This record gives sequence, structure tokens and C-alpha cells, in this order.
Amino acid sequence: MDYQYRNILKQPLDAKELNELASIGGLAVEEMLNPKSMGFKKLGLDVGNIGSEEAVSLINENPKIMHRPLFTDGRKLVVGFYPDQYAEMIK
Repeated sequence: MDYQYRNILKQPLDAKELNELASIGGLAVEEMLNPKSMGFKKLGLDVGNIGSEEAVSLINENPKIMHRPLFTDGRKLVVGFYPDQYAEMIK
């Protein structure tokens, strides 16, 4: 299987990429935020008051506040560490 690894901490996702990934996953970008992450907690934000545009900006500036890893085949998206879902995707 061919794959592309990308360290999003060194090479953050831009707005277009985040919106495309969210669309593939059937999510809003703000649903990709991880309010339990230390980075998110340090920002002192209320996840319920963050819209998609603000989420894109926040993730771009602070990629650690997003659920990781992201695993996609271009048709489906798995957000977080779910090996069983990865295995299903690559069958």
C-alpha cells in the first residue's frame, strides 16, 4: 500500500486541507478539536463557542489541539487512534 506520512506539527494543515478532511469525515472542523489536549486547555477556550473559521485558524496556529492522528484514503477519514478502523479502510 502506498501512503503519505505528514507531520502536521511541522507542516500544519491549511484551511483548504482542514475543510476537505472535515468534509470527507462528515464533520465540522471544530469537531476535530481536542478539548482534552494540554494545548487546548492552555488556550482557555470554550469548545462550544468556536465556529469552523476560528477552528481552522486555531488548528493552523496550534496543531496539537487537534485530535490526531488523521488517517484517510480520500473517501473516509479516521480521526484519532483507532487501529481497527484503519484495518477496515485498507482492506
